[in-house]
Amino acid sequence: MMKAIANYFDYLFFTECYLGDWSLQKNLVFQAEKGFMFKDWCLLIPINNLGILPGHPLNDRDEIIYLPKCLLIFDGVKKSLLQITEYVENPPGSNNFVPPNDQPPAVIEDSFASDRPVTLFEIEGIYMHQLAWIDWEIESASFSLEVDFNGGDRSLSKT
Repeated sequence: MMKAIANYFDYLFFTECYLGDWSLQKNLVFQAEKGFMFKDWCLLIPINNLGILPGHPLNDRDEIIYLPKCLLIFDGVKKSLLQITEYVENPPGSNNFVPPNDQPPAVIEDSFASDRPVTLFEIEGIYMHQLAWIDWEIESASFSLEVDFNGGDRSLSKT
């Protein structure tokens, strides 16, 4: 059973989550006279180990629970500011990971056309495919969380 929950962003805990490879997709609308027309952009981010705080519709407990896999959907994206900080083991073999002194974080900033009012969403977490920390600001018209309770994947990365 697939379930999408709109809003409730403030009830999500990102610090211990793992972000997979994200994708940006076009939102299209159909107009009878013109056919399909570009509307705006949708950002899909697969997440593993996302914390769900009490008060969220998916959490009926008085403590944080963790979803093994889910998908963040930001619809009507206007701006994305992504900062990726890579980590190195220092000293080697110590299991102590720190940002390298000589390498600033990679910053990727994109702006997109959107006429809809937007909200600022901020997420953070560990990048699943390399040793890096992600800080991400996303301005979008809406947010939803998609969970497949049957264990199926919809572009979700595996750990």
